[in-house]
Amino acid sequence: MEQGLYEEGYRGKPNLAWAFAFYRKAAQHESGCREALFKQGEFYQQGLGVEKNVQFAIRKYDESQAEGYVLSMNALK
Repeated sequence: MEQGLYEEGYRGKPNLAWAFAFYRKAAQHESGCREALFKQGEFYQQGLGVEKNVQFAIRKYDESQAEGYVLSMNALK
């Protein structure tokens, strides 16, 4: 996933705002992406590239776990 390149800093410094934008785009795709929803939750929870917002993080984790993504289920504990 391209967003991972921005998150990890491929060819330079990490660009977390760009990574978040790509995760959001991947999650909005008609086939959806459970991992992208989970990553949005992480970004909101930790304030990475976006303003920290625990309520949004919980919402994204909940959406991802509804799709069966195990890591989101653990994050909601």
